[in-house]
Amino acid sequence: MSRTREQVIWDFVQNWLRKAETDLRAAEHLLTIDQEDYFPAAFHAQQAAEKFLKGFLSRHQIPFPKTHDIGRPWSWLRSRTPPCEKSWPRPRCSPPLVWSFAIRARKL
Repeated sequence: MSRTREQVIWDFVQNWLRKAETDLRAAEHLLTIDQEDYFPAAFHAQQAAEKFLKGFLSRHQIPFPKTHDIGRPWSWLRSRTPPCEKSWPRPRCSPPLVWSFAIRARKL
């Protein structure tokens, strides 16, 4: 039995979503632990955001190279979707704040 193109695409999307959910659960769990440094929770939250975004890009067949630069997938998405509505608050038109913290932390 051959699979349709949509079924194959959906498999890729589901794979990204499963990975993102795992990272999100890890971040949530790490937030329940009394600790001085929340970097591990922030790291997993950023990873979840990146994987959810890559799932979205996969679903809409927007190609992206293998990268951990979260700003790049965001740029690809913005270049292929309509501009942000003027009624939206500015944060919806730019990468979420957690990404900038994650990018800075990785450069340390």
